[in-house]
Amino acid sequence: MRDYDDASGLSPQQAGLYAWRGALEEEQGDVTAALEDYGEALQRDANLDGILNRRGRLRLQANMLDEAIADFSEAIRANPRDASSYALRAVAFVRKGNFDAASASFDAALQVEHDVAWIYSERGQLYEKEKHFPQALADYSEAIRLEPES
Repeated sequence: MRDYDDASGLSPQQAGLYAWRGALEEEQGDVTAALEDYGEALQRDANLDGILNRRGRLRLQANMLDEAIADFSEAIRANPRDASSYALRAVAFVRKGNFDAASASFDAALQVEHDVAWIYSERGQLYEKEKHFPQALADYSEAIRLEPES
């Protein structure tokens, strides 16, 4: 970690250094420090959709739902071909109880990438919460078809 601290001190405009240090802190379980460094990276380069996605994931794990939704939405603006940002935003919407927005986000994710089992599984859970059992069954079946070993 000391090497990252030294490097970031020498080169404060290098967004990538903050992003790498944030990733290392995330791996070590230091969510607060990781969020801080991801924020520093984004201040230096706001078009880092991967960092927006990572920060959004951390915020989702920390139940910071509005912030996670904002990060995933920004990641989508930066890279509209990233299915995971749509899907993770949908997960945050589900946790907030905004099922219509979640459904739209899951649908968008599957339009971008239609062969991702976990997205079908998550959308199946949404359908189940809404008591749309035939749709839930269809999504669970598709998830199993795509990843039968899961």
